[in-house]
Amino acid sequence: KFVAATMLWVGMSDLLVYLLLASVFGGILTLLVLAFRSLPLPLFMLRQDWIARLHDRKEGIPYGVALAMGGLMVFPQTVWFEAAAHAV
Repeated sequence: KFVAATMLWVGMSDLLVYLLLASVFGGILTLLVLAFRSLPLPLFMLRQDWIARLHDRKEGIPYGVALAMGGLMVFPQTVWFEAAAHAV
C-alpha cells in the first residue's frame, strides 16, 4: 500500500530512481536491524516497547522506513517539488 501511494506521489518519470533508492535503503536497513538483533539488548532498552519489538527476531523489518527514505530522496526531482519551488 505504501509503495503504491509513494509511486503516485513520485510519478512515472522518477519511478525507477525511487524503486532503486528504496531497495538500497531497504538492504542497508535490513543489515543494520540484523546486526542490532545479534547483539544483547541492555535492560534499560527493554523498557522501550518499540526497541524490544525491533530487537525481536520474530518481528519483521520496518521496510516502510526505507520506502519513505527513497521517497524523500526523489521528491526534489518531482514535478510537485518544482511547482512548489516556482510558486514561492
